[in-house]
Amino acid sequence: MSIIACPITTRGEVKNRLTFGFDSFIDRFTILDVDTAESVQEYYAGLGNDLFFKRKRVSGGLRNFFRVGTQTIDEHIDGELSLLPLPSTRIDFRSFFHYKHFQESSDYTFGNDYIQSNTLLKIRRKLGEGSKLTLRSRFEGVDYERQNEFDYNYYYYDGGLEFETGSLLRRMIRVGGFVGHRAAPDTTEMNYERTAGEIEAQFMLGDNGLFHIYSMCDHRDYRGTVRSSYWLVLSQAELMITSLSGRSLSVKFESEYTAYDDPTLIFFDNHFIRGGTGVKIPLRERLSITAEPRIARMFCRDYAEERYLEYTVILGIELFGRNDFWLIASYEPGYRDYISETNDIYSDFYLNRLSLMGSIPLRMGFYVNIFAIHDPEHHMRREDDFSVTLFTLGLTKRF
Repeated sequence: MSIIACPITTRGEVKNRLTFGFDSFIDRFTILDVDTAESVQEYYAGLGNDLFFKRKRVSGGLRNFFRVGTQTIDEHIDGELSLLPLPSTRIDFRSFFHYKHFQESSDYTFGNDYIQSNTLLKIRRKLGEGSKLTLRSRFEGVDYERQNEFDYNYYYYDGGLEFETGSLLRRMIRVGGFVGHRAAPDTTEMNYERTAGEIEAQFMLGDNGLFHIYSMCDHRDYRGTVRSSYWLVLSQAELMITSLSGRSLSVKFESEYTAYDDPTLIFFDNHFIRGGTGVKIPLRERLSITAEPRIARMFCRDYAEERYLEYTVILGIELFGRNDFWLIASYEPGYRDYISETNDIYSDFYLNRLSLMGSIPLRMGFYVNIFAIHDPEHHMRREDDFSVTLFTLGLTKRF
């Protein structure tokens, strides 16, 4: 009798990257008719290492990115592991660790060193054809070097179940719910119990139509009197129709409703809704333009000063090339009109939001990555003018 041994092979891959970059944050506002600007500029260098492996029923990876800058020092570690103990059962485990240190010469006014960790566990089991049940659990913890009114240590954990049936290519329905608890040992007023449920559905309408809807209800019950317990209901819906030429038309709606058990001047009931109609037109194989007019409304039962109407239109361009080249840019002009005629808190303003992000490959494994946001507000009262500008530019070498 002979025994034939079948070796179990393990495939692994190691990737590395070296990055040099520049970050800029500029906050402009007006105090007593004097234009003021607060800015933080940082030059940095970072080294990233990624390890991936895969066996017959096991796969995973470990990634880290260490960055030293003129303002901060960061360390990111991210690990994941997937197991298939049975053909119908999958276990996914992921953990994330982040350490941030502010240099002594840092320009950050409220810099405070901290350690943050997040862990996620999912156990998914198939239930017949097209259905699956998922048990999920999450843990998050934050530890600050110095305790103050805004930065306090806490840990949070939750657990729950999800049931999903159907297919994304035809019809899918997902229902889930979970309960959670947050504890802040040194600030017990911020402890809360959390209960949340969500439902998501997606339906294909013929050969070129898609309807997607999502809603979540979240209740946070605070144990202290500093924050009021509240309900938060988020809802989104989108109908998209795509033609054979690649053109698409979409109708979107979103809603965010917040209701407090004990409203205050800071935390009060409000309801934000927004709707829009977008179109995407391909000009070439990898080039397309987009346009989406939107209208939004803020409702507030108790404070007329908070109510407004906002009209905007998002104009965008998307370009995807070969060798990982991509570029996405958008411009969103608009106007926010506060409904109250006598408003001592807010004033109407014009907005002109600009955003740009992309990756440009160079020779010898080098990449240029860019990310920029400019969000100015030009108010009817000059002293209310405000703008935020973010800019990140990095040169990365992969090896």
